[in-house]
Amino acid sequence: MILPIRAGQAALAIHGFIACSVLVRLLGLAIALRSARVEPSTIRLYWLSGWAAQVLFALSAVLIARWIYHAHGTFNANRHDPSEISPAWAVGWFLVPVANFIMPYAAMRQLVNRSFGPGSVAAQAAPLRRWWLALLAGGILEYLGNPLAEREPMLAGMTLLAVGTGLRIISAWLLLRIIGAVTDAQIQRCAPIRPPA
Repeated sequence: MILPIRAGQAALAIHGFIACSVLVRLLGLAIALRSARVEPSTIRLYWLSGWAAQVLFALSAVLIARWIYHAHGTFNANRHDPSEISPAWAVGWFLVPVANFIMPYAAMRQLVNRSFGPGSVAAQAAPLRRWWLALLAGGILEYLGNPLAEREPMLAGMTLLAVGTGLRIISAWLLLRIIGAVTDAQIQRCAPIRPPA
């Protein structure tokens, strides 16, 4: 079964991203609060941990995309409704400007609905909605905080970045729950799981 392997790989990368993100934002706030009295080693650690967080974010994105593709592929062989989102578009919608604010959520909602069946949709809808809202809000706050963090006083920008990163961490934690629940549901409903061709 490949889906549990993909889920484990994504979870490992997400955990690494969370750890590096926490370190980056704590160091950033410390630097902003102490502005003139910052040790060069603290600044080096800040930039190194920021670089590591970006690398782990990119790695997480790739591994999550692989999981999404395979999780959607489980049901793709039995797809009869042309309005359903294909495995490729479940991943591809993340890359389409403007549509990436709506369609990835729709693809994940479809995946959750198909994985749990019609009776369990209400129980899974709340974590999915919270995941998506935290992801969007965190991204927007980080986008707004980046230019402010480069100007004096840095505290306003670093605070926005910290709040945005906090929301992204909440989003990552909710996504871990969604990945685990969907993977378990698919194992129970569709044994053995076949990856898409």
